[in-house]
Amino acid sequence: KSAADGHTLLFTNDATFVGNPALYPTLPYNMQRDLVPVAPVTYVALALAINASVPAKDLNELVAYIKTQKSLGYGSFGAGSQPHIMGEMFKKIAGVDLVHVPYKGAGPATADVMGGQILFTFPAFPTIMGQLNSGKLRLLAVSGDKRVPAAPQVPTMTEAGFKDMDMG
Repeated sequence: KSAADGHTLLFTNDATFVGNPALYPTLPYNMQRDLVPVAPVTYVALALAINASVPAKDLNELVAYIKTQKSLGYGSFGAGSQPHIMGEMFKKIAGVDLVHVPYKGAGPATADVMGGQILFTFPAFPTIMGQLNSGKLRLLAVSGDKRVPAAPQVPTMTEAGFKDMDMG
C-alpha cells in the first residue's frame, strides 16, 4: 500500500508471485499492477527427506514402498506451500495415494518424519543439515538444475526421473 514512488522495496518469496495468485481468488494486491519483480536473490534447494529407516534408496523404490503400505502421509509447512504442491505433484506423477499433513513450519514436519508419523517432507536443504549429519534423515532427491554441493551424492529430481517436480 506504499506510494509507487520508487523508494519502497519488497523482499519476499515466490509465493507472493506464484502461489498466492493461484490459490486465493482475492488478494489485497494485484501482482500484474502493484508489483514489479527486480531480481532473484537466491535459490534454496528443497529435498525429499525420509526417515533413514525407510527401506527406499531412491524415488522409484519409494513409489514401490508406498504402493505396499496403507494410510501414509507426507508433510509440508502449510497448505499451499511449495512442499505441499510438490507432494501433490509427486502423488500425481507416481500414481500413489498419500495424505497431506500441513504443519506450522518445516521443523515440526521434519521432526515427524524422523519420528515415523509421516513418510516424507520437502524441507529447504539448509534447515536439515544437522539431521542429515546425525543419520536420522536420508535424502532421495533435491530440486534445482544441479546437485547440492553439501550432498553431491543426492540426485536432482530430474536425474531421479521426476523432472516435473524440479522446483525450489
